[in-house]
Amino acid sequence: VWEEANSPALNAEERARIGGICAKAVADLGYSGAGTIEFLYEDGEFYFIEMNTRLQVEHPVTEAITGIDLVHEQIRVASGGGLSVRQEDIKFNGHAIECRINAEDPRTFTPSPGTITHFHTPGGLGIRVDSGVYSGYKIPPYYDSLIGKLIVHGRNRVECMMR
Repeated sequence: VWEEANSPALNAEERARIGGICAKAVADLGYSGAGTIEFLYEDGEFYFIEMNTRLQVEHPVTEAITGIDLVHEQIRVASGGGLSVRQEDIKFNGHAIECRINAEDPRTFTPSPGTITHFHTPGGLGIRVDSGVYSGYKIPPYYDSLIGKLIVHGRNRVECMMR
């Protein structure tokens, strides 16, 4: 699975319009905390699917383009503090892509537990790896098959994909 921010399907004007509508809806509900609004977008219109009242697995792409530590902010709000930033102060910087790394059979997409025989994380400017696996790690059959996430940030989408 591949997630990216900003969405290449939206221009800045559409992004601002939809973002404003979503921010107003959440404020009108009086919601406080981490949340993600999901929607479908087609022919200039967007259609609400759901709101998740938590950080999602793909939150690092938002962190990469905003420079905001969302986990820190979530803990701050949950402990009674306010956000350290205002909505209108959030600026997007560059482009980010996250690729989920799953221990799965590539033909059937079924979980594939076993031992990691070799593991070397990529590195460099704009590269982040969220994972707890290592060479010799035994992937148990009891949990989700997600074993890592590769997050890449660049000045634009092309640079991001090249990294």
